[in-house]
Amino acid sequence: MSRVDLARSAARAAARVRADLGVGPTEGVCPFDIAEGLEVPVRLVALPSVEGIYSPAPRPTIVVSVERPPCRRRYTCGHELGHHVFGHGTRLDELADEAINAWSPEEFVAQRFAAALMMPKIAVDSAFARRGWAVTDATPEMLFVVAQELGVGFATLIGHLEWTLRSLPQAAADALRKARLPNVRERLAGFEVEHDVVVVDRHWGRRTIDVEVADIVLLPRGAEVVGTCASVVATPVQHVLATAPGVARVPGGAGGPDLLLRVSPRAFTGLARYRHLEEVTDDE
Repeated sequence: MSRVDLARSAARAAARVRADLGVGPTEGVCPFDIAEGLEVPVRLVALPSVEGIYSPAPRPTIVVSVERPPCRRRYTCGHELGHHVFGHGTRLDELADEAINAWSPEEFVAQRFAAALMMPKIAVDSAFARRGWAVTDATPEMLFVVAQELGVGFATLIGHLEWTLRSLPQAAADALRKARLPNVRERLAGFEVEHDVVVVDRHWGRRTIDVEVADIVLLPRGAEVVGTCASVVATPVQHVLATAPGVARVPGGAGGPDLLLRVSPRAFTGLARYRHLEEVTDDE
């Protein structure tokens, strides 16, 4: 089977999984939630040289390293879900710079599955169109906002736009890659940000806002947070600070339905389903 055929098969499989789990075509997803919907437990473990592991027996299980940034963990989970959906055997995916094999059909289809699951073309196009932005004219800040909504990394979205969707010219992609993310975060927040910032504007197209303790969330003016895991801070400009593990509600967030703000500890280890609990009980 050619790469084109594998890519098409991966895209169809990802679309089928999204539809089966009731995910809208333009909606951003969290692969941990997708795994939960497919009854595949995900365990977060400190593994310095490994991205993720998929094991089909004795029951399908995914292991994801917490040594990588949160956006990378989500993408890795999507990749391992690709192995599960396509019925691959046990897979150990090393860090990219330590992997021995540069390409294999199984790894290619799993990678394309993850991309199609988290960044289907219709969802990417919608995220830009809702904000009145054109991909070809996108600034680093625009790319960062869309990447956060889709739950992927800044560089991952750029590569997807350039190489898979073919909607971003190479010169523009190369220029965007030069952006320093600490500077992008500071320009978006209006102050220096130690960890991460998520911009939840009125065009936000996900059901959840997923952050870690000490991350910053920027909500539309007048939006409220109902819960004890985050607090509104007035200075230096108004923002929401994630203060403790837990789940809060953002009523009518971004001008639409209620959203959930889910806060996990930094570099949480254990079963992913427990990452937002105030008291973790890991009995599996």
